[in-house]
Amino acid sequence: MTKSTILKISLILIAILVVGGAIYFFDWRILLGGPKTVDPSNTAVEFLEGTNDIRITGEQNFSISPDGTWILYYSEQGNPFEPVYVLYDIEKRERHGVGLSSRAKDLAAEGRGPLRDIGCWDRSGEKVVLREEIILFALDVSSNHLEWEVLENVDAATLSYYRNCPSTSPQFESKVKVNQASPKEVHLVDAQNPERILATHEAHGATVHRILIQYPTISPDGKHVAYIVTEFRGTFVASSYGYILDITPESPTEAKPLADPVFGPIRWSPDSAFVYASAREFRKGDGIYRWRIGK
Repeated sequence: MTKSTILKISLILIAILVVGGAIYFFDWRILLGGPKTVDPSNTAVEFLEGTNDIRITGEQNFSISPDGTWILYYSEQGNPFEPVYVLYDIEKRERHGVGLSSRAKDLAAEGRGPLRDIGCWDRSGEKVVLREEIILFALDVSSNHLEWEVLENVDAATLSYYRNCPSTSPQFESKVKVNQASPKEVHLVDAQNPERILATHEAHGATVHRILIQYPTISPDGKHVAYIVTEFRGTFVASSYGYILDITPESPTEAKPLADPVFGPIRWSPDSAFVYASAREFRKGDGIYRWRIGK
């Protein structure tokens, strides 16, 4: 092998390492000119310190108390037999681990403990309940000793409330509808006037073969919609970008991008002033972020 050939091979290997390193540290979407991760320079976004251990799933990511004080999420530190939930104080930025009562420990040891649910809050925000098939686990957030208690012999009305878990936000379909114009184009339209297009999203790049709008939710005041636009390359997710859209103006406005990737639904604060989402920023990593609406 000549010196010239060795030099060429060395340069190719160096180039591969440089590109690979850049992809690892800066995310391939940025290098290819696509959507960015959470923008740390955006003053409207804030990372909730201490939430890096949230278990990333679809709809079961986290819940917010009706008074906007607490976030409840399932931690990666747990497992089916020793589940770990975190009660997060939003104002103080403090996390509190939630233990198990003796009865809950016995059920967990059998694989029947609290798991996979994000919780249904009562109207006061003082209690949150996990629904595991026919078993309910309750947490009193005002207690000095945070642990899941097993609710047994529950009356029909209480069981129905926590099973259905009524929402305080308007129904999405009453305000906005999704119109899949083609595999690569999707519209959000006014539910009362479908001719009025509120937002349009198209696939980025020739290799994206379809896009979907997922987890659309309306703010409690009915003025904004939050949703995720997911792009697919074959069976692989190419992008899952979160958006906020003001649906009050007569003339369409641009949807405001939040981050890519966003994992699971975007959650609203009760006063509609903030949205929360499980997302990723390459320096902070995975965790819960929040954005102030209107800034």
